[in-house]
Amino acid sequence: MNDNAHGFIADPSFMAPPMPEQERMIEAVLFASSGPLTAREIAARLPRGCDVAEALAGLRRGGGSSFAARATAGRSAPRRISAS
Repeated sequence: MNDNAHGFIADPSFMAPPMPEQERMIEAVLFASSGPLTAREIAARLPRGCDVAEALAGLRRGGGSSFAARATAGRSAPRRISAS
């Protein structure tokens, strides 16, 4: 994540949220995106320490909403992931 995004400096002691929360955050990023995103682009929008590959794998296994499951079905990082 860009530590200087919007004037925010990330606290290095911040722990990444639990995996279910990371999955929900990725769903939100995909839903809000105007186009496809790579895993790297998704990671840039999440807190430092998040495991995007693991969260995407969890969404593919059915841990997320049907939207996220459809948006990530059959795709692996860093291939492009469509938000529509």
